[in-house]
Amino acid sequence: MKNNLLAKTIIVSGLIPIVLLTFTTIIYSENILFKNLLFFYSSLILCFIGAIYWGIAYTKSANLNNFLYLAGIIPFTISLIAFFAYSYKFLILSFGFLIHLILELIFFKKLLPSWMLRIRISVSPIISICLLFVFFL
Repeated sequence: MKNNLLAKTIIVSGLIPIVLLTFTTIIYSENILFKNLLFFYSSLILCFIGAIYWGIAYTKSANLNNFLYLAGIIPFTISLIAFFAYSYKFLILSFGFLIHLILELIFFKKLLPSWMLRIRISVSPIISICLLFVFFL
């Protein structure tokens, strides 16, 4: 349990910039800088989620590797689509976090540590809600 303390702290503390940027964007809605920072930070976090599957693919059996590599690029693809879908970028990112969480719960539940899934179940909806707030501004 203590071995995962650093990882848990990093995952949960990753919410701080998202929540702060969301509130800042709401308060200063006319300033595009905060929206852009929130978008790029959220996109980066989503891409990091995909990187987890590349790491797992390196350590698991060969029959899972191709599936894990493909799963690893899904978050990047969602971020890229969001980048080009300017008006809907926050909506797409929001659904990207939720879609990837659902994929994790359906397909990757046995590959990920249970503590990580528990954190992701609470963190991903918070991120999605923040992004939806900004989308509906």
